[in-house]
Amino acid sequence: MRQPESKHSRRFATRGVSTSTVSRRQRHLRADEHRSSSALQTHSGLPSLLDELLQQVGGLPIKIIIHGWPSDGAGEFLRTLSALLRPVDSVMLIPYDGSIQRAPTDLERAFVVNFAKPSHERIYLNTTFDIGFFPCLKATIETLQLRKLKDRSRVIVVDSRGTAAQRMLRSGHEFGFVMFQWSGGDRLAPSDERAKSFASTGQQPQSLRSWQYWETAGRRHSFKKPDRLYVQLSILPDGLRRSLVWRPVLDCIPNHYYRPERTDAYGEFLAIKVRERTAAGIKDVAKIFDRIVVPDEYSSQREFVGEVAEAMARVEELKPEIEQLDLRSKPMESRRELLRFIGVGAR
Repeated sequence: MRQPESKHSRRFATRGVSTSTVSRRQRHLRADEHRSSSALQTHSGLPSLLDELLQQVGGLPIKIIIHGWPSDGAGEFLRTLSALLRPVDSVMLIPYDGSIQRAPTDLERAFVVNFAKPSHERIYLNTTFDIGFFPCLKATIETLQLRKLKDRSRVIVVDSRGTAAQRMLRSGHEFGFVMFQWSGGDRLAPSDERAKSFASTGQQPQSLRSWQYWETAGRRHSFKKPDRLYVQLSILPDGLRRSLVWRPVLDCIPNHYYRPERTDAYGEFLAIKVRERTAAGIKDVAKIFDRIVVPDEYSSQREFVGEVAEAMARVEELKPEIEQLDLRSKPMESRRELLRFIGVGAR
């Protein structure tokens, strides 16, 4: 029985048309299309999976990681994706042997990781993904890479034509991934009942009251840390410090330590009143963020949020050194909430 055709699958009906020629116009059209829910039980392929993921993340940029670059399977998977992704979506390419490879010039937001560069490795380790792809050609290497994606990728796609496909499927199920099998073109099939029901059980983006900052960042399409994370505005007659604090920094601080002003007045910052000792502790937390989150602009919200989550984990580790404050479990609670915001669970 012929499966229902998604609005994306029709793009591949015509053979011989250059993907790079039509992809730019289609990406912009796709960004403006009305996204309707399509249950993955119909298994209409990779386009339907992208539709579902995009709906589940509420229109945020889609982040994909492709291993085994530039193998034939990885190249074919990337070419298939190129007509489906929007300009804000991004692709990270992982070479097998760590050698320096070039990204395709006709695909926006493609990034080849060079593990010889510490900054590349840090971005890789702190980025969460919507789809992870494996060509299933080198079982040992790819199994180790798959393990590193645990709790960092919503879906794993394996090339069923690869010699290590069955081993990768078993490993993926053992690690708790939602697994799909790909066999070229836009053909895609769920590996088990869990993948079949992904559309109804996948994690949905949550509306988080404490993360107005991320909504602001998403609207302005700028993912960059401010130059200063703590700014003292004045010393009040009662000795309190009136200050502006970057929201991710303040989300590591228990609420009873400060008195907030209007929550929507300063965008990325929250205006608060704090005691001198508390101000010193908040400055120490801000210094940790400064060490972890680089000042450059990130290519996507996912990369930026991943780096901020890493900074929160570091604050949790160093909290005994912040003598002015008892942070309790607030840094890790905020980190889990942040990762849920981008659709990836955290323990």
